[in-house]
Amino acid sequence: MKKILGVLIAGTFLLGACDTERDTPNTGNYGETDTEENENGEVSTGVAETDEVETIEADQDGDSELDDETMAELDQDLEEINWDEVHLTRRQFDTLLYELQDDLTADAEVDEETEIYIESVDFTDDIITITIINEDESEFSDFTTGFFAVFIDSFYRQLYLNSDYSDGTTHPHIIIQESDGDIITDQEDFIEFEE
Repeated sequence: MKKILGVLIAGTFLLGACDTERDTPNTGNYGETDTEENENGEVSTGVAETDEVETIEADQDGDSELDDETMAELDQDLEEINWDEVHLTRRQFDTLLYELQDDLTADAEVDEETEIYIESVDFTDDIITITIINEDESEFSDFTTGFFAVFIDSFYRQLYLNSDYSDGTTHPHIIIQESDGDIITDQEDFIEFEE
């Protein structure tokens, strides 16, 4: 189990390193004037058209890259993360949501000991549907599936609550299911354990 937790957190840390290139504007001849004389001998001036300026539109969803502080915070064990220090734009949340799935799948393909991973994630409106695969055929299979589902629900719920999708109290509806469609958890709040 600790290995699964480590893989999840390590995968989260690596997410910010995956997309390090940023679009930067090509300033070229921006602002320079170009003079042109027409057939009547009149001179006109205007912005140079020889180098087009690449504009970057302000995106209300924000940048998809995580800053170093957020990456460092998420690179800890789940119980050690100070969620007050984590704030994600919508794009950062989307990136984490899907890249974590990709990282776990890649790790499972490389490491034969990894038996449980995320097969797919669907995020529509405020509903996150996560399909997991557990290749463990031992008697503990149901236990590991349940534990993994609780961990994934808690982790993604915290990411959502600390993103621009939420006002800090609005929870997502998270459905975690097996690849055959059997529902493991279907929650609109943190999973509470009955004593």
